[in-house]
Amino acid sequence: MTDTSTRVPLKIPVNGSKMVTSLTQLVYSFNTTKLLGASKSMSSLNKTIDHTLYPHRYLVLGNEDFTFINGKLKCFKPGTSKVQEQGSNVTCVCSSGYAGKHCSVPSIVKTALSKLSRSYIITPREKPRRLILVMTFNMEHHVLMLKMLQVHSAVDLFVILESNYTGHGDPRPLRLLHNLRRGYMKRFHHKIMHVHLDTFPAGGRLNGWIAETYIRQHLAPAVEARVSGLRKDDLFVFMDTDETPFVNLLHFLKLHNGYPFPVGFVLHSFMYGFFWSMTKHPKTVVGVCSIQMLRDIYKGSSDAIRGSKAVLRKLQKGNHPWGMFETWLIGSPDSYAGWHASWFSSPREVITKLTSAINADFPRWGDYPEKCTFDYVATLFRKGEYFDGKRHFDPICLTDIYVLKDHPYLFKHKEYFNFMLQNPTAI
Repeated sequence: MTDTSTRVPLKIPVNGSKMVTSLTQLVYSFNTTKLLGASKSMSSLNKTIDHTLYPHRYLVLGNEDFTFINGKLKCFKPGTSKVQEQGSNVTCVCSSGYAGKHCSVPSIVKTALSKLSRSYIITPREKPRRLILVMTFNMEHHVLMLKMLQVHSAVDLFVILESNYTGHGDPRPLRLLHNLRRGYMKRFHHKIMHVHLDTFPAGGRLNGWIAETYIRQHLAPAVEARVSGLRKDDLFVFMDTDETPFVNLLHFLKLHNGYPFPVGFVLHSFMYGFFWSMTKHPKTVVGVCSIQMLRDIYKGSSDAIRGSKAVLRKLQKGNHPWGMFETWLIGSPDSYAGWHASWFSSPREVITKLTSAINADFPRWGDYPEKCTFDYVATLFRKGEYFDGKRHFDPICLTDIYVLKDHPYLFKHKEYFNFMLQNPTAI
């Protein structure tokens, strides 16, 4: 405990009278695949049990992702429509949306590579990287569920930081931890690492950027302290809960060598739900690097990855001990690389977010009482307007949103996601 932060005692009741600490006591291992201190229901923290993180999903590529002919890696199964053999020659015929000798390069990646300042030779890996996806959590349960359903097959570990302080410095409940203990997203508990932050920085209430930096900087140290067996070429991916790239792009990053770091994505932004499109304001987020780059270049600061311009300006493009450096963006406004779900909540939850936001990025709308009423926020939902009354968003039909084309569960479970699909305030 430092003298620059304050702590609120946290007690979590389990089974009536028992009291346990938060899930920060859990230790994950990529070597032994054991989780120390948690039961399958995440309700007991007193014993060591077997815990499978699935870190080697592609351990034998020939059995899962690539065809092997005469012991040599040939065609990427998801991207190949047909394998043609003529004597010793083997040709992979690529499916729509894939390219390359092995049909393992998504077309959007091929386009992004062509825009870089130099040519890069992309080759499949025989031992895939592991991918750790880190994020902070406020109250975005539905968006988090949608994110995990989309990308879980490519993610080896979800690291989710939750604080019992709001960004503004006020006490708040640990909503996610509480719901995890009740069974929320139980199917993914084996690959969720909850990080509890119970301190708030001095000066954070006056300067919100201090608070945001303080929160984000705890992610990378938590990974280093609690995840064993990391390899230097594993991937550290920092995306906010509401930012989600396509899962096939994450698979590509895991399964290939030769591309530069850091990697970012251009995302299609939506406001309040998948019914208002922020066509003029696509979200560009840089948040992917290797573990070695995280350690050597970003000095273990996960916050520096998101605001990396000052750090990266000091580097020269080219080869480095940890890989090749050149900021690489995948996607464009003409071909998005995923989605950004901005303010996807009920009007009441939006009000809670406004009043709990960091004291920065002015104007801080939570300081305006007239903008923190249900009727006012519901009007924004209905008209597709931003809080400043100046920005207006474009209505969009669900069938025109190609970033949702691989989300069958979104429409299958409308009772859960309906508020994202249909404007709840529409008349």
